Amino acid sequence: MGPRLPHFSLLAKFGLLALVCVAGLGVGLFLVLRGDIHERAIADARQEAEHLSTDFAIDVLADDDLQDGFDRETVSDLDRAVVGHQLAGYIETAKMFDRSGQLVYSPDREELGEQGGEDVRRALRGEVVTHIEVSDEEADEHAGELYEAYVPMRSSEDERPAGVFEVYLPYAPVVSRIEVETERLIPVLLGGLLLLYLMLVPIVARASRALRRLAEESRHQALHDDLTGIANRRQLLGHLEHEIRRGRRFGLLVLDLDRFKDVNDALGHAHGDTLLCDVAARLQGRVRHDDLLSRLGADEFAMVLTDVEGPQAGIEVARRIAEALHEDFVVGDVPLYVEASIGIAIHPDHGDTAEALVQAADIAMYAAKRTGTSAEVYSAERDRRGPDRVARLGELRRAIEQGELVLHYQPKIDLHADRVSGVEALVRWQHPERGLIPPGEFLALAERTGLIAPLTSYVLEEALGQCRAWADRAIDLPVAVNVSERSLLDPSFPDEIEARLASWGLSDGDLQLELTERSLIGDLAVATDVVERLHALGVRLSVDDFGTGYSSLSRLRDLPINELKIDRTFVTDMAEDGQGAAIVRSAIDLGHHLGLEVVAEGVERPETLAELRELGCDAAQGHLLLRPLPAEDVTAWLRERRYAATPVARG
Repeated sequence: MGPRLPHFSLLAKFGLLALVCVAGLGVGLFLVLRGDIHERAIADARQEAEHLSTDFAIDVLADDDLQDGFDRETVSDLDRAVVGHQLAGYIETAKMFDRSGQLVYSPDREELGEQGGEDVRRALRGEVVTHIEVSDEEADEHAGELYEAYVPMRSSEDERPAGVFEVYLPYAPVVSRIEVETERLIPVLLGGLLLLYLMLVPIVARASRALRRLAEESRHQALHDDLTGIANRRQLLGHLEHEIRRGRRFGLLVLDLDRFKDVNDALGHAHGDTLLCDVAARLQGRVRHDDLLSRLGADEFAMVLTDVEGPQAGIEVARRIAEALHEDFVVGDVPLYVEASIGIAIHPDHGDTAEALVQAADIAMYAAKRTGTSAEVYSAERDRRGPDRVARLGELRRAIEQGELVLHYQPKIDLHADRVSGVEALVRWQHPERGLIPPGEFLALAERTGLIAPLTSYVLEEALGQCRAWADRAIDLPVAVNVSERSLLDPSFPDEIEARLASWGLSDGDLQLELTERSLIGDLAVATDVVERLHALGVRLSVDDFGTGYSSLSRLRDLPINELKIDRTFVTDMAEDGQGAAIVRSAIDLGHHLGLEVVAEGVERPETLAELRELGCDAAQGHLLLRPLPAEDVTAWLRERRYAATPVARG
């Protein structure tokens, strides 16, 4: 394995990044400013060449000398002027060309009469041409470099150049000037950049501390419960996976407070939150160093017990926890007696994945609630789905998350108008290995383990999306969705319904919610507010499976229900079953007296449909009319019958 790279702190990383940025800025500024210095020095040399041209033209030459030629006296004056400038170190040499481009003056008389090149012609067109020439005779750097300039010479009466002044200036002074100004620039630039960096360091330090604090808070929030401060479900699952990888036996306890809802109802949610915090603190005091306490949600906690050899050790810990909770809690000056139901699962006996262990302990906890004992160990015999049920829970959670659930739709036929009056959405599980699984094999499982809430949300979203798709194709039919008792006990459920309708651009009449009769047997006081808020939204409400839950007539009268759906067990073969027919007749009469629409489910025979018409039943569903089918098939069926055809048995 190679050497480990050093780990830099966030401040060091920011400091290094700032240093790199400042250094890059400094290099960029240096190159730009040094370029400006060089350009300015060259411009000064060019201006000096132009001044020399002017001086020679004014001091030595007459206006017509370049046109008429130089006499001996003028040449002597030019020689003296050139020598004087050479002795002063201003120039190396100078030459002159007339308007035709012919060399008319040079210290080297043998060159006279030569024709100038392209540089001379450019100068005669009014352009100042410059070059840097290097002499091979000089060995020192820059000592042999000359600044060569071709400057147009104009008489006072003619704007057209009368000739060209060629001058060679020493380049070493130009270079020296550049180096001097660069040396002055460097300390100023370094000082400014150092000051900038020193100003950035405190800013970087504060930003680093803020980001580090934010990162720590984010990590803490991601792994801890907001209310109690103990570990949350995410940290629990990670801890379980870590313990599973270690390959040792350990226990998992899932604890649910009994009658916690009564505390919320009597004292309010604020006091309920206080009680949860007090329970978490007391449980934390019973946790060993290597164990982990977490809150799964609501009033449910979990505890990982390391080095637990078997179920009996888990039961002993559970009993100690139950005894600790029996000591009174005081909330709002009210002493509270707290009891809990505890489920126990052992790794690897009851599961080899984190989700499987949580589900196993959850099942055992519900068994403890049903039996009234304080603690129960997971048992495959108690699991009505057999030994693979725990694994199935994990699969169901994955199915919801990955969209493996699909909806089939069954139309409801208005028996008075003989037309389709709505469709019911029925969920199926498209298992990647087992194929299409009917709802009877997983809905009860979801209901008992808390997966029913995300499952209901998934079905609502899919059903409303299909309703929108139908509306866009000019098929205006309300969609019915079944909801569980847990939805009726969730105060945020009406808000979810309102938000989903708005997101799909649907009206309240586009959705109908079907409540099971069994859900009305429980705590109606808690559910009433949710039901009334749903009714206030304009959502139609239906009591499904009527006749199987023994609900009181007063509850049907007091709740804002729109529809009764007679359970299929009474409708199937009612023509041959006098008792079933009597129950259906009574249900229809009862519903009509309560001002409700009555729907019969499970219509499979023409005789049954005919008798329902005679009894005055308002609507019907069943395989005789159309079995549940995917949305595409239902759409084709609706198009074929234009929503109002005589019912025909299918499949």
